[in-house]
Amino acid sequence: MAVPSQVSVPRYVGAAFVAQFSTSLAAGLLSPSMLSGDVGTVVAAIGTDTARLHAVIVLQLLTTVGIIALTALLYVALCDTIRWVATVAFALWLAEATVLVLSMLSLYALLDLVAMSVSSGSALSAPDASIGQVALGVHEHAADIAMLFSSAGALLWYWLFLRTRFVPRWLSIWGLASVVLVCIATLILVWDRGLQPPIVLYVAYVPYELVVGIWLLVKGSPGRPEDPDATRPHQLPLAEQPAPEAVDVRPEAVSQRRPIDVPATHDPVVASSGYPVDLEHRVLLSDGRDVFIRPVRVTDAEEMRRALADADVETLHARFLGAPPRGEAAIHRLVDLDFVHRLALAAFAPDGHGVGIARYGCETGSRSAEVAVVVDPGWRRVGLGSQLLRELGEAAARRNINRFTALALADNAPVLALLRASGLPFTLVIENATSRIDITLPDAGIDGDRRSAP
Repeated sequence: MAVPSQVSVPRYVGAAFVAQFSTSLAAGLLSPSMLSGDVGTVVAAIGTDTARLHAVIVLQLLTTVGIIALTALLYVALCDTIRWVATVAFALWLAEATVLVLSMLSLYALLDLVAMSVSSGSALSAPDASIGQVALGVHEHAADIAMLFSSAGALLWYWLFLRTRFVPRWLSIWGLASVVLVCIATLILVWDRGLQPPIVLYVAYVPYELVVGIWLLVKGSPGRPEDPDATRPHQLPLAEQPAPEAVDVRPEAVSQRRPIDVPATHDPVVASSGYPVDLEHRVLLSDGRDVFIRPVRVTDAEEMRRALADADVETLHARFLGAPPRGEAAIHRLVDLDFVHRLALAAFAPDGHGVGIARYGCETGSRSAEVAVVVDPGWRRVGLGSQLLRELGEAAARRNINRFTALALADNAPVLALLRASGLPFTLVIENATSRIDITLPDAGIDGDRRSAP
């Protein structure tokens, strides 16, 4: 069976959202008048229109299938961001689907009671009425519990939407805000079904799944490539590179803005420090977005501090295999590079935010360097990480470095995908919970312009 590509997954997610919204809405519109009241009233209502209850059951089962498909597709799309969050959200929506199936089984019990009542031509006996009341109660309470699982899972999925920019920010915030209200209403029902929560708690969420589904079907995800053949980024020819954005160079503005694509020759702090201007360029990614890649320099301390503060715990743990660096001395070491034995390439979005970095470091005279690559969750799977690694490898080779080494968690599948996408030959040795990676670099010799750099 063919596995959907990462390119098509967002549209499949959109289709699943729309499908399960449609079936759930249809079942909800059909069932309230039929399944409200005491067991005698419900059985009488079903007896006059059993086809309608059969339709409700089929629609709810289709909704269950849609929920399973939706949570599986969301897990495929988002598990590489914060895996434990995606796993918990996946489990919660599976639990919702399971409870919905149990709810539907109770409706089959009501159908059996209706058949018995019709065949005997009399009202339900006391024991049958008790069974019917239990079945009706199971259906109602199971639906409330399923909604509780649904709301909790939705909170996690929509938080990942916001974190990864899987959908536009306004859609993520809408989903989070509206599902919080649904959670409140559901908790009220679980606590006491006699307390009917105000309808206003549901209004904001009712159209959300339809809107987000249509958005993904039409637009796809902003964080995923649209062209399945565009698997690698390419550098824009010089003549096609857009002009740099206008920069406010007033001292008060410089202290507040994040770094953007300003040529190093315009920066007096690095203009005479051996800074490799030739490594600055724009790159067009496979999803149509472009980034400005340049070496990290001492003026990037504030952006580095922000990036470490904003990064999620799982990304930091995967990068540092422990606690991330803190303090001014550690930040200074990350940005104060000699561009020969210690070099880092950073990718900046058009708004000036750093969205990816690849760095290496080695001892003086060594031809082997430790390497690390980190990419913002919203910019993964578009070839940015492999592009940074390739370019860093080419720069290292010109500085007489012929091997990169790295340590990674043994279960870090994205690292293996990045290495394969880079095209660089590598070996992998797994020891306990970590993997030792050796990457062979092309033999480009020493770059004479860099040999004397401090």
